[in-house]
Amino acid sequence: MKFLVLLLSILFLTSCNNDIGIIGGADGPTSIIVSEKSLDDMVSNALLSNNKGKYADGECIAEGHIILGSDVKDKETFVYALTMYGEYGFQDNNFVKVSGSGTIPAVIVLSENDELNRIDWPEDGSKNVESIKELFPKEYHSRVLSIKDKDTEELEKQEKAYAQNYLSKIGRQAEIGDYGDFEHPLLTHKGVSVQVSNMLLAKNYANFPHWIGNQEKIEDGIRYVYEMNYDKENNQIILEKYNYETKEVVEKIRINSLNGDEVTLQKVLTPTGFAGSSFNRIELYKNGDIYWIQYDGAGVDYENIVKNVLVATNAKDIEMNEDEGIKVIGENINIIEDVKIGWLKFSNDNQEVILKNCTGTVATDNVYYYYNGVSNGKNVIYRVSVKDTTNPQIIHEIPDSDMSKTASFSVFDGDIYIKYSVGSGPTMSTEYNYKIEADGSLTKQRPGNYSGGKHGYSEITKSENGIFMKGVNEYFDSATKITYTVDGLEKEAEPISGRVQIGRKRNGKQDYNVNSKHEYIQIYNSKIYYTGIDLDTNNDSALYCLDTITGKTQKILDGVWGFHIYNGWSNEKQADSTMIVYDSNGSIMRYEELTGKTSVVEKCNEENMVLLGAVGDYCVYTIQKTLEGDRTIVKVYSDYANGYGSINGNILLDTKIGTYVGFNENKIVVEIAGKAEDGTKVLVISDGNIADQFRTTDMVSGIFIYNDTLLYKIADNKIVKFELKK
Repeated sequence: MKFLVLLLSILFLTSCNNDIGIIGGADGPTSIIVSEKSLDDMVSNALLSNNKGKYADGECIAEGHIILGSDVKDKETFVYALTMYGEYGFQDNNFVKVSGSGTIPAVIVLSENDELNRIDWPEDGSKNVESIKELFPKEYHSRVLSIKDKDTEELEKQEKAYAQNYLSKIGRQAEIGDYGDFEHPLLTHKGVSVQVSNMLLAKNYANFPHWIGNQEKIEDGIRYVYEMNYDKENNQIILEKYNYETKEVVEKIRINSLNGDEVTLQKVLTPTGFAGSSFNRIELYKNGDIYWIQYDGAGVDYENIVKNVLVATNAKDIEMNEDEGIKVIGENINIIEDVKIGWLKFSNDNQEVILKNCTGTVATDNVYYYYNGVSNGKNVIYRVSVKDTTNPQIIHEIPDSDMSKTASFSVFDGDIYIKYSVGSGPTMSTEYNYKIEADGSLTKQRPGNYSGGKHGYSEITKSENGIFMKGVNEYFDSATKITYTVDGLEKEAEPISGRVQIGRKRNGKQDYNVNSKHEYIQIYNSKIYYTGIDLDTNNDSALYCLDTITGKTQKILDGVWGFHIYNGWSNEKQADSTMIVYDSNGSIMRYEELTGKTSVVEKCNEENMVLLGAVGDYCVYTIQKTLEGDRTIVKVYSDYANGYGSINGNILLDTKIGTYVGFNENKIVVEIAGKAEDGTKVLVISDGNIADQFRTTDMVSGIFIYNDTLLYKIADNKIVKFELKK
């Protein structure tokens, strides 16, 4: 062994790649070894080669070591050291120690020719201490049996020096650290069951991260990004592999977050024609993405104008090609108007729709807000674009006649349905439902045409199964007759025992103002939920559920005054479950349809509680604390949080609490109508916390939200735009 030992009385610290190594005794470094081939280098090379392959692969290998001393026995050199090994890779643009060890004592055994013979490691478990004592001379025991923090910090420093040197060589900047130094949001944090999450780990998705984020791998000299995202709205876990440099996607997998199954290629849905024939709707699905939807088209003679062609979800780019026409690629949503068809290809086998030789313009975010207003003394319906709120358009003038004493309307996919009625409560005798056509004319809808002195009312709302309509066409003391449509076919609910009427009643007091507010009736998935009064028992209202598939109705909860339905989380079943939040005698209750369990969210009384509603995974309610000077507490209940978080503040309450609107997944806007001098306070609640808020001196009478743009209506039909915090 060709090296010279120089005894020094100073501590000399080094970086991990220098030809100088730390030598120390029980009380710390005492000497430095300098050689033609540094002992420090020999130890480094030995640790790197011996550990390679024992841990999960990273793209940079690193080590750290502190040499405590050495002996020569039988022509072998025994180097006693504290060691650390790590492999680094990119995770979410951080350079992370993806695998490796902590501080481990080791004996590196070198041959007479300075080659590595072996590394002796301590045994694990109960024999660890005993094996360390056997490997190391007694003078090192205090150092190797009780690892000091300063030694671990030195090893980490050396290891990170490798990582920093690697980053410099490849020309990237990143924060360097351990896995625990960075956030790694798990699927289970977003509501995916532990069972489904574990299924992903068990399947062949090893290169993809187990958290919502990305990690990088180098394969055949090409850097790829493996990424996991979660689409909660569509219950899909999305795994995507793409080229780091070009962003070209080479693999995309969609997994059903409810059961862990891969979403397979789907067929084209509901085609009614192809090139040369007329068609109403073509949907093109591939791995769960809608690549092309064609509305209200016509393909006669290959020369036609098609309006409102929607390129939805995954339409990042639109490419024109002379031979293949338009191809749809990517993520954004675009609306193409006035597209001229030169050639249309439709294939059941290949699931493809291609338009050739097309011209047109692209308009994004073409979204409208509809609201009631007054113009020249007439009640009208306005429409205003989210892009330009300065130019509202009158799309319908409500007739000034006996049949239009009250009017309400709903908008579904751009179609406007309006209801005219006379009177309210027991005196209400007639209701009409109409669809407002493009030319302004009205098309009467069924049901909803009642007269002859009888009480009748009807509502229109919509679910995935199409337009739903309910109606009563008998005297006020009769049962409700519910009709609805599924896939365009009108059906009637099967009668149930007893005479049940849609409405609500509490402590003998009945609310006659039955309308389409969610407190009375709501469609969720394929079921219609409503509060009903049993006219035979005259008890307080209960919650009923109509299954639109079977046509059967059943009572599921007694004592329900108002309710809201949302997509909750069942801790017991570990699966998505329908949650119903309702108030019973003034207390707010929670009902889980999957298990049939009820629980109390908040105990209060009917005088001071207002259930505002539910959206996403949250419900919102308020409690008026009269003893605190007419102050209101807004509370948000979340199953994910296993309880509720109070949003307490100086929220003044005078006569009412306004509206709330939910958008995206878990954002809610609560409008608080305060005293006249205070105007209106608006809170934006996200994930149970106040994400944004503002106060306006105007009295707000309506709120509409699209993405991060908030529109609210004030006096004189004016619309104000407010950009929320990102």
